[in-house]
Amino acid sequence: MKHRYKWGIVILACLWLLSGCSQSTASIHTSSSAVSPSAVQPSAGQVAQTAKTQVSGAPAMPSSGVQWVYMSWPIPSQYVSSPLIGGRDNQRIDQLLQWIDQAKRVDGKGLSSPLDGRSMAVNIEFSRKRIIVIRPAWTCDSNKDSQGNTTTSCKPVDNRVWIEGTADGPYFAESGQLYSFVSKGYLDWMPNVKPYEAPSQVAVGAPFTILGRGARTEHVTVALMKGDSTLWAQTVPVKEGEWRLEGQMSDQLPAGDCEWKIDTGITTFGVGVKLVA
Repeated sequence: MKHRYKWGIVILACLWLLSGCSQSTASIHTSSSAVSPSAVQPSAGQVAQTAKTQVSGAPAMPSSGVQWVYMSWPIPSQYVSSPLIGGRDNQRIDQLLQWIDQAKRVDGKGLSSPLDGRSMAVNIEFSRKRIIVIRPAWTCDSNKDSQGNTTTSCKPVDNRVWIEGTADGPYFAESGQLYSFVSKGYLDWMPNVKPYEAPSQVAVGAPFTILGRGARTEHVTVALMKGDSTLWAQTVPVKEGEWRLEGQMSDQLPAGDCEWKIDTGITTFGVGVKLVA
């Protein structure tokens, strides 16, 4: 699904700089590339072994239509998942779709669907508008104290999941495989990674490197900011979720506090960077 990208050309950006970073004209020389990641090998675990032994036949929903499979966390989280990619990881995607086909529907009595953003979830993305989401099902208890205040506590129910986004609509199901996968088993296939690594301090005139993982777009944009002003920006190609930007800070920039702004097209991250003489 992804195209192969070549090393980017060196660009020159000249902008007026605001207070704290002077008003001289400065340039930052950069080169960017899509990183060629090594293949992710599953560790010896239940999910990896199951994928090798249980895939037989084709699932009702073919993996050919899937773009990405990725995890989402209860907010907030400092991690993203290294995604499964359509066209590269079809065997594993087929296994997930087959588990959905094989999941036994249950009536949901005594179960609750998790609130969005409050539980782990596996997301199977066919397009931005069509995503199958699988979460562990909950059971919740409510209690009222002497002041009349009600508190509700919820916990996941073993081997029960909530599935939404299929043609059949949302429903509860019994599936040990899906429950295990969304709870912890996903780590065999989609390890947790930090979405970016960026230096917090760069010497004026010195080289720097920024890299990222888990991106689900064709490119990301990295900018150097001073307040609301963009001092410099660079578009970086993404390959199989990974990217890398190498540059050299202009020697015309004075010392001061600035910020890296990293826009993946889905999420924007901001991290402080101090320019030192």
